[in-house]
Amino acid sequence: MPKRLYEPNVSQPFPISRTKIDLSVECSRCFYLDVRLGIGRPSGPPFLLNSAVDVLLKKEFDIYRRTQTSHPIMDSLRPGLVPASRSDLETWRYNTNTWSRNRGLMLLTSESLSTPTRKKMSNSLERS
Repeated sequence: MPKRLYEPNVSQPFPISRTKIDLSVECSRCFYLDVRLGIGRPSGPPFLLNSAVDVLLKKEFDIYRRTQTSHPIMDSLRPGLVPASRSDLETWRYNTNTWSRNRGLMLLTSESLSTPTRKKMSNSLERS
């Protein structure tokens, strides 16, 4: 579907989103180019730092997953939490379709959570 452009001669109201209003406040020239001429803003740089941190954290937790020991930060917050080892972890890690279908990774084994914590988690899920 082609992008709908603003035409000054049309008597019908032109629908505008909240993000377009934000754009008009932030950069009126960018707003005009986008809404009137159909020229969108250039996209920003990719999230290289986020990707690098993600890769480093995965590698670090893989070490603790292999040795079945708790990460020092996790251990300081809640002793006994061990990253889960699952057969489908690699599939989830590299396949975005599978990840979105399964809604993320389970990092902790249920055995590592105490009974009160499991109850709190199930109660919060029931309320939402």
